[in-house]
Order: sequence, then structure tokens, then C-alpha cells
Amino acid sequence: MFKNRFKIFLFLFLFAVAIANTFNISAVAEEKETKVSGFVVKQIAFNELPQWTKQILEKYKDIGKGQNLPVTEVESALRNIFQKLEESGIDINQLFGGKRYAFYATNAKFRSASAYTVWGGPDSPYNSVVLGAWGLVNSPVQRTVPHELGHLIYFYYFDQNDYAWYKNFRGVSHYSDTDPIWGKRPVEMFAEDFVEVFLPQYKHRTEAKSLTKEEAENLKALIVSKIKEKEKKNGEPDPKFKGLLKLRELGIIDKSKFLQSEVSEFGKKPITNRETINLFLGVIIHNKGISLDLLTALSEHQKEIEKVNLNADATPESIYKVLAIFSKELGSSTYNYLEPYAIANLEEINYALVANLAANFLQP
Repeated sequence: MFKNRFKIFLFLFLFAVAIANTFNISAVAEEKETKVSGFVVKQIAFNELPQWTKQILEKYKDIGKGQNLPVTEVESALRNIFQKLEESGIDINQLFGGKRYAFYATNAKFRSASAYTVWGGPDSPYNSVVLGAWGLVNSPVQRTVPHELGHLIYFYYFDQNDYAWYKNFRGVSHYSDTDPIWGKRPVEMFAEDFVEVFLPQYKHRTEAKSLTKEEAENLKALIVSKIKEKEKKNGEPDPKFKGLLKLRELGIIDKSKFLQSEVSEFGKKPITNRETINLFLGVIIHNKGISLDLLTALSEHQKEIEKVNLNADATPESIYKVLAIFSKELGSSTYNYLEPYAIANLEEINYALVANLAANFLQP
């Protein structure tokens, strides 16, 4: 009896360690450029900006140079707002139809703003955000980045009818975007509202009244629906990532760490046997719930698991072995699920493929 209990607690401890290591991926950002879910964050001197972008911003540029804003701060701010969008059901990798926009951190000082959104139409190669030298900025990066993202969202997803609706909704129909006062421009009001509904710790700064709780919920629902509506027309996400997204939604892949490596990278990253086991353990526990009976059953597999080289990259053979070990807990014939993926004929196994395979074993 004592021996069995010891085995159960030993396995529980090992399982906890295994799950703690699941998807503990550190994104390695280059010093001057990094990618965050369809965006490129670049550290760049003002004179190195694309010519069209530089010409637009030249009239706002102040004399002198400031201290460069670290790309890591911009990256962190983007990941923060992206996580909020993901929690609302938006697939970040489908934003803007999968187009890649740039966030430039530059050394130029600007006269009247800390950052500018450059927009040339939905298909323009120059669409970007330029963040000025942080010496004159009175707004934190974590607030400025989502404000500028709000501009991109507005320009890409909202048409003239939406614009008229928004001005009426906010009671600012008499205001114009050409007003010399920043706080009287509806386009700035929307960007501030975007920040407020997704990051309510930051309060509205324009002359529009603050949103009530009900208004904030309604506007948030509209923004989410506009994005989903347009992206549905743009096409479904790559099918090979559906299992990965499903496991993330269910918490089998840690949501808070998911954005540390973009979805597109999972299709390239090799997966180890340890990580494969972690995914299937997560599915089993999600399906059955943690109980003493389940832990007793799983502890009986310990010797079989020890025969697998946990740190080696997964192969078709090792995946078959893992599936065989857990076949009873998975409760299905493993061969029925392998056929669509033709694992036996694959030379390279990656995270996205195994996530899809694991997701197939989820009970409805």
C-alpha cells in the first residue's frame, strides 16, 4: 500500500515537473529586429526609415536626436495587447489579413507626439508605426503601443459607415479629424477607446467623455466582431495550426507563454519526446480530470516512459511508442488518428503536427 502511494506521488511530482516545462520557449530577439505575430519591431535611425515614411514625418520632426527606445520594450507592449486580443477570441496571426506591419523605434524627436501611425491604404507597403525618441515622451510604451495599434485596427477594419456610427455612438458628430487640437479628433478618440476597452488601467485622454462599463463592453464586442468578420472573408487559419490553438484554449499549452513563440514558428520547431508526452498527459487529464485512480493508472507507465529518450527529438517511431503507452487512457485506437497525418512517412516532426495529433484525442 505504502509502495503504491509512493509511486503515485512520485509520478504526480514528475508530471508536475513535466507540465511546468511544457512550452517553456524563450523567444530570442535580435538586437535590432524582432518579429511579434505578424509585426516586425525594428530599432532604426530616422534617416534609415523608408523614404515615403520619412517624408511624411519630416515636418513633425524636431531638431536633434534623442535616446533610442529599446525594441524589447515595444515587443513587450505588443505581446501584452495581443494577449488581451487573443483572450477575446481573435487569432493574432490573422490580423490585417496576415500582412506584416512594422513598428519602428527611432532616435528622432517629434514636436507634438511621441508616436505616429503611417497609413497608405490596406495594401500599402508603408503601413507602420514610428515611435520617437523617448526623451520627450510623457506616455509609457505600454500605453502608446496599443494606442497606435488602435489606429491600425481602425484604418483597416472600419469603413465610412462605421466612422459615422462611431461618432454618433460617442456623441461627437460635430468633431473633425482635421481639428488642430489632438483631443478633439474622433480618430484619436477611437485609439484611446481601444486602449481603454482592452487595458482599462489606462484612462481616456481626449475630450470625449469616458466610456461607461456598458459602452465599453459594446464597443469591445464591435471591434472583435469587425475583425472576425473580415478575417473570415480573408480565409481560415492554416489547418495545421488548429490543434495547437485548441490546446492553448483549453490551457494544455500555457496561455501566458504562448505568445513567446509565434504560431508560425511551431510549424518549424522540432518537438522532443518529453514535450510530446507533456501534450498527451495534458489531454488525458483534461478529458478525465485528476483523480487518484487516474494517477495510479499513469504511475504504472513510469517504467515504459523511462525507456523513451525524453530529450531526443520526436520521430514517427517514438510517437507511436508514446501513443501505445497511453492508449488505454486515450481510449481510442491510435491508428485511426494517425492516418490523416501520415506520420510514418514524415521525415520531420514539429510542434504543430504533434499538437494537431494530440488535439484529436480531446473528448467533445
